[in-house]
Amino acid sequence: RNKKTDRRRIPFVTDYNRQYQSISNTLRRHWHILQRAYPHIDEFIAPPIVSYRRGRTIGKMVTSAQVKKKIDTFFGKRATGMSPCYNCNQCPFVYKGKDFIHPGTGYTARLRGFYTCVSKYVVYVLVCPCDLIYVGETTQMIKSRISQHRSAINLGNTSQPVSKLFLEKGHSADQLRFMVLEMIPPLKNGGDPELRLKQREVWWIHKLGSLQPKGLNGDYDLYLFL
Repeated sequence: RNKKTDRRRIPFVTDYNRQYQSISNTLRRHWHILQRAYPHIDEFIAPPIVSYRRGRTIGKMVTSAQVKKKIDTFFGKRATGMSPCYNCNQCPFVYKGKDFIHPGTGYTARLRGFYTCVSKYVVYVLVCPCDLIYVGETTQMIKSRISQHRSAINLGNTSQPVSKLFLEKGHSADQLRFMVLEMIPPLKNGGDPELRLKQREVWWIHKLGSLQPKGLNGDYDLYLFL
């Protein structure tokens, strides 16, 4: 047993309950997300040490509680880029990396956040084997939207620009690649996140030059900025 590694593992202490095994399994199953988001933090290399304390009783609630020492933590600067979540059917089709490089023009866009298949309220880009791209937006998890794009190809749907091109060129759905370009966080002062999302989609369409015939996007509505 590596005692040095054990000393770096983060202790996770919680009240004992009947779901203790589920809690431990859930932490271990999803720990890789923190490992990839903060690769420079040694404490995230191995899963935490899970321990349980006795739950609160009526006696404890009416007596003086012990003062626990607060432990300050600092996660540091978060990693950026696109990564698979390693837990869904769309992972094999992720365009991985910290930058999006336009396959046709070579233009490079640096990603400012860390995104996976479960990111939502995002602007995304699809890449086809013939180097054309499509920029889209979705409020749902990106893995769900990609599943819809791939289903349209597999079902022979020619009413959508992406599936239509794939069918005309003889590409398969497994050749589709996707990357999240930007995620819209909750807006202050009660702003409309869906409107902001559509505005950013238009910005990316213009920035990457994905309008037809150079790309797969049709026209966009300027009323979004009025």
